[in-house]
Amino acid sequence: MTRHQVSAVLDAMTAVSQSENITEKTAEMFLNASSALLNENNQEHMNNQTVDLLETVEAFVRNAAEQMDHEWIQVQENLEIQIIPIETNGTQSVATRDQERRIAIEIPVDSEVNGTLAAVMYKTLHEDLPTTTPSKSRSEIVSHVVSVSIMGVYNVGKPSRIIFKSSKHDHPRNCFYWNFTQNMWNQDGCRKSDENVSHVTCECDHMTNFAILMSYSEKGVTEGSQALGVITMVGSGISITCLFTTIVIYGCLRLLLQERYMVHANLAMSLLIGQLVFVLGSQASGNPDICRLVAFLLHFAFLGSFSWTAMEGLQLYRKSVRIFNPGGDMRAVYVVIGWGIPVIVVGVCFGVGFADYGARADGFGSQSCWLHGSIRWGFIGPAIAIMVFNITIVGLVLRVLLSLKAITNKSGVQKIKSGLKALMVLVPLLGLTWVCGFLVSVDICFEYIFDICLPLQGVLLFVFHCLLNDEVKTKLNLHRRIMKVSPAPSSTMSTLTRMNSSKITTKLILASNMLSPLPSKFSQLQEEFSPRKKVLIPRSGTMEPGSHTCS
Repeated sequence: MTRHQVSAVLDAMTAVSQSENITEKTAEMFLNASSALLNENNQEHMNNQTVDLLETVEAFVRNAAEQMDHEWIQVQENLEIQIIPIETNGTQSVATRDQERRIAIEIPVDSEVNGTLAAVMYKTLHEDLPTTTPSKSRSEIVSHVVSVSIMGVYNVGKPSRIIFKSSKHDHPRNCFYWNFTQNMWNQDGCRKSDENVSHVTCECDHMTNFAILMSYSEKGVTEGSQALGVITMVGSGISITCLFTTIVIYGCLRLLLQERYMVHANLAMSLLIGQLVFVLGSQASGNPDICRLVAFLLHFAFLGSFSWTAMEGLQLYRKSVRIFNPGGDMRAVYVVIGWGIPVIVVGVCFGVGFADYGARADGFGSQSCWLHGSIRWGFIGPAIAIMVFNITIVGLVLRVLLSLKAITNKSGVQKIKSGLKALMVLVPLLGLTWVCGFLVSVDICFEYIFDICLPLQGVLLFVFHCLLNDEVKTKLNLHRRIMKVSPAPSSTMSTLTRMNSSKITTKLILASNMLSPLPSKFSQLQEEFSPRKKVLIPRSGTMEPGSHTCS
């Protein structure tokens, strides 16, 4: 089934669950549809609708139990349902028919009125439900989910006992129920009374959906979360500072008018947007709408960073093959392609897979505002294609540089080499970052690598394209010399006067640099034609009236 078909089936099931005329045939059709939705091939289309299915089935079973006055048991591929009349007084017991996934329920009843017990055991639902708990610790569902409801009996003894089969026991196991209001697992009124290697017994004071969750070492998780938090905040802070500084320097030195620096600045901007959204949206998983917006912006920004590395490669190759004839201005073309790729890809993905943007529990139970299901290929696919493109570009540029036997344009070649060096570092780093990003659910080590590599991109961009860039360093040194030579403007000096003064000072410094090698030549001429006289020439290369003397 497609995602739209899944939604349509769920809507139809919701309507049936509220029907006042439920027959056995209707119930059987309902359960068939429920079991079909839980099939493995439909899991990726269920997305955040798994909880909706749980709530719909519970509502249907309660409604059906109130309308049926006899025992009714159905065993489907992915779930089992039992509706059993309750005898007055005594303990009511029910056990699932599936011995491999056996769950036993014991409910003490103290009432003179007959009622009905309804129980649903889900065989695969635990694989898709979130594992969020109030403690925010990493957890895993290590039992099947069971839903228990009682209709027509108001004096239910406390507590009810539920015995789960759970073979995993390498971490603490606890009894939880699903809280539809908080949209997470909770322990209120439910506790563990006994356990062994293969089973856990829970005692609960209310009826709802239950499961056993295994919590990983809270101390280890807390320390790990704190370490990751520190790494993320410090690294992102440094990266944001570097990226912002890069853009400001390019703007102040008027380098954005050049193709090369315009591409660098847009790459820095995409990474800056991604870093800011990543930091500010790190706690947005509790709000579905904000979380979806964060996922959308992250998709756009980080896909944009890949797109602009492609523009880096394209500009570098174009520079290498036209080293003696740069050609026309390509800035507008770079902007259209560099931002056009993420706009089109993200727009299509968001329209098609709207439900796949937002929070989803990973293998350790933490929620992340990112892409889920098959829509992740809307990021992975273009990223792989761009990396292959850039690797090809690197090879082509290397071949061009090695084929040049006599190079007269040394400065142009040097720029190509520095750009090539930066590209050869940034492209593998981008690839490593996102390989680890998609493997964070496998092991926490990948999360550490991701949180280190992500801010490292901004730092390395600043190092290669600012600190190690000869043109940027030359312009910064010139700017500092201008600031030193220029007198402090008086409060009455007009803006126009200050601008003219700065321009004149700049011209004087440039003229001084051009004339600096001349004094030695003048001295040689004086010694040749006037051996008895020496003319003292200032080192600055300019002569002032009365500055020469005769010996």
